Amino acid sequence: MGERRWIYAIFINVGGTIFQTRMSTLKKIPDSRLGSLSPASPEYNAETDEYFFDHSPVLFNEILDLYRTGELHVPSNCCGAVLQRELEYWKIPKCLISECCIHSYHSYVQAQNTIQSIRESFEDNILDYSPTEYRNSKMKKMFRTIWITLDQPKSSTCAKIFNALYLALVLLSVLVFLLSYQPYCRNETMTREKLVYMKNYSTISLFQSVNLNNAKQVMFLTTEIHPLLDNIDLFCIVFFTLELFAHFFTCPRKIKFFTYVLNILDLYLVVAMWTTFAIETQIEKYLNDSGMINFYTVLKASLVLRLLRFFRLMKQFSALKILFMSLKASIKELLLLFITFLLASVFFASFVYFAEFNEQDVFPTIIESVWWAIITMTTVGYGDMYPTSSAGKLVGIACAASGILIIAMPIAVVAANFSEYYLKNSERRLRGRLMKSKKKKRSCCSWGESPQVNHYSSSPPSPRNLLKRQNSKLTGIIASNSKSNGTSKKQKGKKTKNLPNGVQKRDAPSSAISRKSVTNENHGIWYDVPDLRVH
Repeated sequence: MGERRWIYAIFINVGGTIFQTRMSTLKKIPDSRLGSLSPASPEYNAETDEYFFDHSPVLFNEILDLYRTGELHVPSNCCGAVLQRELEYWKIPKCLISECCIHSYHSYVQAQNTIQSIRESFEDNILDYSPTEYRNSKMKKMFRTIWITLDQPKSSTCAKIFNALYLALVLLSVLVFLLSYQPYCRNETMTREKLVYMKNYSTISLFQSVNLNNAKQVMFLTTEIHPLLDNIDLFCIVFFTLELFAHFFTCPRKIKFFTYVLNILDLYLVVAMWTTFAIETQIEKYLNDSGMINFYTVLKASLVLRLLRFFRLMKQFSALKILFMSLKASIKELLLLFITFLLASVFFASFVYFAEFNEQDVFPTIIESVWWAIITMTTVGYGDMYPTSSAGKLVGIACAASGILIIAMPIAVVAANFSEYYLKNSERRLRGRLMKSKKKKRSCCSWGESPQVNHYSSSPPSPRNLLKRQNSKLTGIIASNSKSNGTSKKQKGKKTKNLPNGVQKRDAPSSAISRKSVTNENHGIWYDVPDLRVH
């Protein structure tokens, strides 16, 4: 009978539920766990003539249907994590999931990738000293305190205060940078008449090349920044320099310090600020050096990068970091947008060039027509160049309409990625708050003491031996009959006995614990033990 069952059908016990199928059905996927079953398998039980798996049988019907039909269909409410565990347990290839059910699994995998990227960005990239480093050295401990204060704005109250001060000085530095280019915040050092004289009679190349019709050039040559703003800017430079040095020298991994873009930006800004400050203190020496003047102009213009210091808010406000992560996740879509936009702009620029070929003053070359196509596709429309013929206007209509469609489609993908990252980050933060607020429950074994875990080498002791152990621990307690307490008082018709030292009376036993009495030859003691039956 056993051989016949082996030939025609086999029985599979999954978590107590019996399933019956043919061996030839399971052999359709030979590399799977069920396809490799045989009487020599460790799951085979010869007494019951069945294969036993200590596993949940919830989705096993769908697993068997996979062997029968060749496609895996799962319920619509099936969790993607459960489906992945089932595939891994039964060693089934993921490509066998049907197209109608692949969405749940794909959504789970995508959600896991999103959670992993968020965890790596917020948690795994935090630089810190190891416990052995700062416990064995007081200097390392002090360095760690400074590092955490500078690098983690939410780590302590002092860190929050310093971060607020840092952002306030960044805002002040940007404000000084903006006001330094306002005419009413500058002091006059030269009149316009003297500037005209210097242009006509001076041999200095800077004055000879000045354009008197350019108000910006005239302002910079005839005025200087107000001393108050200059002193505030110098104070900000000193502060950011000290902060950078403290940040670097207290960093636990100095090689990784400059792997962060903001740290490289801080280093560049500090060097650029001190360089411009040094040039401005001796500007008279370089008035005839056009190369140094151009270098100073470029360096001064690059100081606008101090605005990027505000991105330190990413460590305090996770939504800003989520925005950059969503842009990074959408890099393929943005690259596709750039390529499509470039091709379309060249396409419409060529068409409008030939449509306006007979017009003399507009669209002189195709390259200049690309400028018009980009401005039209982005719906900016400066009006400096526009078609005048009917054919050119039709090209302009098509260019504007296609620009809206090309820009709108990838933007929807970026918005969807941002929504997903923001949702997963909100769930991560909520889970973190719940884990912090979770209180550990402590159960008491006797008289408020914390429970003790006994590790037995072979098997736990019998209830009778457990009682003996509890009694042996208390035999060293000697009951002392103190006469100083006076005569015993009656409570509820019963006499109270003097308890040994360290033993207190309890009014009622705790839950799941009953009170046993163990009588010794010398004294009787009440104590709490687990409610075990003694045979």
